[in-house]
Amino acid sequence: MLWKRATSEPERLPEERKALAERYTIDADEAQRRAELAAAEAAERRAAEEEAARRAAEQEAAERAAAEEAARRAAEEEAARRVAAEEAARRAAAEEASQRAAAEEAARRAEAARRAAADEAARRAAAEDDAGRQPAAEAAVEVVATAPVPDGEGQDPGSEPDSEDSSELPIYRWFGSE
Repeated sequence: MLWKRATSEPERLPEERKALAERYTIDADEAQRRAELAAAEAAERRAAEEEAARRAAEQEAAERAAAEEAARRAAEEEAARRVAAEEAARRAAAEEASQRAAAEEAARRAEAARRAAADEAARRAAAEDDAGRQPAAEAAVEVVATAPVPDGEGQDPGSEPDSEDSSELPIYRWFGSE
């Protein structure tokens, strides 16, 4: 089967095509305007994206700087706490040492006072004993001084005995020297 074209409206068809072509065809000025508009919109989008990236980078840098500053402050505070704790420990050790030294000094003074009191008590006791013995010792010295000395006693051992005293000794009688 063959198809035949309808020839009833042949003139009308080219006119419609012309209208459609004009309707959908743009001229060069409009094309340039649309291209410029698209380029401007793309440039604005790029600028907005770059601005957003710059702001994000600035914000990130600011956050990083704030975090670094906070870390530095925390480290400084920790160092200050450590120094304060060390200083407090040194002060406590020094105070403990001074208290220990004061306690030792007080113990030494108490021991010295106790010894001095004991020495004083011993001296008093010795003085009282000496006071009680001295009259007896003086009496004994007087008795010895007033007692008659037997012959030969009270002389120096190296001195010659008196000749009359020496003849009375028994040793001389034994040898017949009279």
